Amino acid sequence: MESKPAYAYHPETGEYLGEVNSWRSPLPDEEGKKDFLLPANATFKTPPKVEDGKIRVFDPKSEKWSHVKAPAPQAEEKPRTPEQLAGLLRWQRNQLLAASDWTQLQDVSEKVQGNGTAWREYRQALRDIPQQKGFPENFEVWPTQPE
Repeated sequence: MESKPAYAYHPETGEYLGEVNSWRSPLPDEEGKKDFLLPANATFKTPPKVEDGKIRVFDPKSEKWSHVKAPAPQAEEKPRTPEQLAGLLRWQRNQLLAASDWTQLQDVSEKVQGNGTAWREYRQALRDIPQQKGFPENFEVWPTQPE
């Protein structure tokens, strides 16, 4: 499965979150090309190198990265409540499910169709995360994405 790196940013602040995979679309566009699918809140534009005391921020309107002064560390950050942590883990899980939605289309390549059971099991394991023992405080096991 061919992938291309994309760079995720926070939907509200634009702060760089890390690298994510984008996958080639199984469907051609109007010109017959099969481009890579860009995950939500991500860009193909490479973020700049880290600068001391600054964070990288993406502006989706101008489609440009910039550096801004890093916020001062909080004197004492309140720990997340179990509900907040569960919400964060569900959000991450939903991002992974959305990124693999294309594997469930009827007209995906034979290579993916041949591995369809693995994709279905992976997606079900993602949906089952909240039922794992210790969720959300002692949660550690993310399912492995099929090749």
